[in-house]
Amino acid sequence: MSRPLRWFLIAAVLVAGMALAVPFLVPVSSLIPEIAARAAASLGQPVKIADLTAQLLPTPRVVATGVRVGGKDEIVVGELEIVPDLLSFLGGVGSVRLLRAERVELKEAALAIAERMPSGGAPVDVKRVALLDVRLQHRTLRLPPFDLDARLAPGLEVETLRFSTRDGSFKLLLDEEAGGGHSRIRTPAG
Repeated sequence: MSRPLRWFLIAAVLVAGMALAVPFLVPVSSLIPEIAARAAASLGQPVKIADLTAQLLPTPRVVATGVRVGGKDEIVVGELEIVPDLLSFLGGVGSVRLLRAERVELKEAALAIAERMPSGGAPVDVKRVALLDVRLQHRTLRLPPFDLDARLAPGLEVETLRFSTRDGSFKLLLDEEAGGGHSRIRTPAG
C-alpha cells in the first residue's frame, strides 16, 4: 500500500471515529425532560434528573446524575449508569446488561412506592442490577450502608444476589442453581 493511501485511510478512520464519538461525549441534557416524563409515567411517581450524558467508552452507556424519585425525594441516586445490550434492540425486545446506581438513599416511603408500581412487566429485560453505597432511612430497621448486586433471569427473576454491608459486618449470597436454591450467609467471624 502506498504511503499517501495509508495516511488517507488513517485520517479517514480518525475522522469517522470522532464523528461517531462526539454524540456520546456531549451532554444530552435536552433529552432530560422527555426521559424524566417517561420514567415518571412508568414508575407512577415524579422523576427529576439533574444531568444526563451518553458515553461510548468503555462500552456505550447512559449516565444520569442527581436522580430523584417521588414527591418527597423518597429515592435519591447520585449516579445511575445504564449499559444496554445494543444487539438485543435489533431483535425487538431490548435488554440492559447493567443497571448500576451509586450513592443511593432510600426513605421508608420508597418501599411503598415499589409496592404501588404499575404492573405489566418491564418493557426492557434487565440482566444485572448493582446498587452501591445504599443508605436506608427506616423507623425500625437499622442497617449500615450496603451494596447489592443481583443477576437477573428474564422476567426480572433473581438468579444470584449478593448483599454486603460496607463495613463488612454482614454478607449474604443467594445463588439459584438448577433444581433448587443455595444460600450462604457470612459474617466477619465465619
